[in-house]
Amino acid sequence: MGESVGTFDNLSVAKLEDYGKDYQPVRYELGAYQPFSIYPFITRDIAFWAPAGTDVRLTKSNIQEQAGELLVRLDQFDQFEKEGRVSYAFRLVFQSTDRTLTDDEVNTIMDTISASLRSAGYEVR
Repeated sequence: MGESVGTFDNLSVAKLEDYGKDYQPVRYELGAYQPFSIYPFITRDIAFWAPAGTDVRLTKSNIQEQAGELLVRLDQFDQFEKEGRVSYAFRLVFQSTDRTLTDDEVNTIMDTISASLRSAGYEVR
């Protein structure tokens, strides 16, 4: 009939004690639990020209500061340079945990953000 096939034990050949010797456990720090909102969100986009070499992190922090606690997300979705200036574009997501926001509320926040960017020397588009 057929020949019997031998078995090959990978673990004993590779020295089991060497498995995982370089493993370093990672400890994750979780923030405080925040329940999600049952109320709808509102998105707005803003784009502006800034001088070349502008630190986008400072610009983001300026937007976050002006937007306040109703801003739940801020994403940069575009950046390009032209004629010695840089254009940045951001999507802002606003949401409340206790009510539905109105367009007037969010438009007022966006006006504040635009005014702050203009006072910093940026040209809001």
